[in-house]
Amino acid sequence: NNYLPNKPTSSKIAFFIDQPYVQHKLYGWTREKKFNFLKILSMNLQQGEFELFIKPHPREIDFWKKHHCFSLLSGKSFHELSKTVSLIIGYNSTLLFPFAVNTYTEVRILNNHPSGQQVSDFLIEKGIAKWFNHNELINWEVKKK
Repeated sequence: NNYLPNKPTSSKIAFFIDQPYVQHKLYGWTREKKFNFLKILSMNLQQGEFELFIKPHPREIDFWKKHHCFSLLSGKSFHELSKTVSLIIGYNSTLLFPFAVNTYTEVRILNNHPSGQQVSDFLIEKGIAKWFNHNELINWEVKKK
C-alpha cells in the first residue's frame, strides 16, 4: 500500500484512530470522558516523546471542532504522515488492519471503555495487535514483527 511506511522509521509519531462511541452513546462514553481520556493519552505519549495525531471518525467531526488542542489528521496530512508513523492506537477500527500487517508500525489496542466492556479482544487473540500500556511508552521503540 502506498500510504504505509516502507522502511524502518525512528519517528515518534503516533496516530489515535477515533471511533464514534460518543455519537452512538456506546460503552459509557460521553464528550467529557472522551476529552479527559485523550488529554491523559496525549500526556503519556509526550512523556515517551511521541507526537500524537488524531484521525477523527467522520461521525465525530463536531466533537473535534470543539477541541482544537489536538492535532487532527485530514486526508492529505494522513497520507503524508502515515508513511512515517510508528505507533497506531485505537479500539477496533478497520483502519487499524493495514497498519497491523506492516512490519514498521506497531498497533496497540485500547479497551478502557467507561462501561468496563471488553470489545476488542478478538484483535489480540488473532495476533493483529497488542494491548496498549501507557507505561511502555517512556522507552518505547518499534519492534519489527
